[in-house]
Amino acid sequence: MFPNDFVPAGKKIVSLEDNQNKMRAYPRISPAESYLRSVIIFHAQINNWYQKNIFLHYITWLIISSDFGVMKNKIFLSNVFTCLVSCFLVLNFTMICEKKACIKSSNEALSSEAFRYDRSLGTGFGDRISVYLSVAAAAATVNRSVYVWWHQCNKDRHHHSELCLDEVNMRIAWPSNLHVLSRNDFYRQTVNLSDITYNTPGVLMSHLAFDSVYTTAWKTIRLPSKFPELHKDSFERSYKEVCKQFGLKGTEQFEIPSVAYSVLHIRGGDKQTDSLEFNTKLVLSQMPNGRKIVVITDDNAYAKHIISEYRKETQNNNSLDFSELSDVPHNSTKHEALFRDFHALMRADEIIQHSPASWSAFSNVASMIQTTPLLNTWHPLTRTNDKYMGIMSGIHEEERCPVEFFSSNRPDQVAVFIENMKRKKHHQET
Repeated sequence: MFPNDFVPAGKKIVSLEDNQNKMRAYPRISPAESYLRSVIIFHAQINNWYQKNIFLHYITWLIISSDFGVMKNKIFLSNVFTCLVSCFLVLNFTMICEKKACIKSSNEALSSEAFRYDRSLGTGFGDRISVYLSVAAAAATVNRSVYVWWHQCNKDRHHHSELCLDEVNMRIAWPSNLHVLSRNDFYRQTVNLSDITYNTPGVLMSHLAFDSVYTTAWKTIRLPSKFPELHKDSFERSYKEVCKQFGLKGTEQFEIPSVAYSVLHIRGGDKQTDSLEFNTKLVLSQMPNGRKIVVITDDNAYAKHIISEYRKETQNNNSLDFSELSDVPHNSTKHEALFRDFHALMRADEIIQHSPASWSAFSNVASMIQTTPLLNTWHPLTRTNDKYMGIMSGIHEEERCPVEFFSSNRPDQVAVFIENMKRKKHHQET
């Protein structure tokens, strides 16, 4: 029998025997008409869905207006089975349509909730990390995600350019709103996203580390036009929150000192400069006696030369505990040492940076991520009394240097850095 709510008003539900007798008095209907009527019967069972379709309402009215008693007994079960199969197909078709609509809706939602930053950064590891964190912070100011791309395996002559995306994603835990894709995936998946732009009229040019430092990066970035301009305070707050989510994976394999230590980052290689242009020996001589110093470098011979010169100075009577990080395993990847060194920088209490032009993004970005004090020891032969030198000077003139950055160009800067180190050491010991 049919459900009670299908019986027309004013009619009573007849017995199966009465219905069979009534059916014998009517001529046999065609299979096509029987099938159509069976589908309309099921319409009553899924009434909530069918009521959304005005056309089906009209068909329903036409057929129900005729007499339903014309079905023969033998055809009835066949029609029920046909009805169920047909409605199964209808419902599956409906689910497919709804799924497509859902996917379309999701893509539209993605377009409204995410940005993209289309820029090729053929630079070093530190430069890329620093720029991507700045872009993530910009998107975070308006509660949005951002997509960027990294070379899948770009074998050109740029420093660290062979560091491929697979290894980067295996080693780095990115902030939740920063999505790093391969170049091909980026252009395929972000075609409908709005762009965060750079080097456009009205914004600070993305050079001289302006786009890498949180005090100036907000001036180099422009959100899509419907969003407000970036502001210093909100950007810096977002930057700090983004950095809290950044980290490295698999660091347990690296043998890092368990005691407090400072890092001496000696940048050689393509940035090797005459050691006479640095205050490194002077800074080391003022450090607390017995301080553990972890040496990180991309040029072992150059680093050994600098440490040897420091030890030859007769006035340097403080016994610093210099140590190098243990070698990476023989079966490690080509860039295993890079991630080991970056992990050591992230764990350091202080960073002494021996790098010309007062900049090496590798250690500068680690300093900003962890709010670790960093003292650059570049002291060019052309003496000035400026608080900062090189790139740090340009940043300071544009806005201000991050509070984490110090320069050895002036004695007062060195004194503040060393005093903070001694205070922290005393606090750790007590």
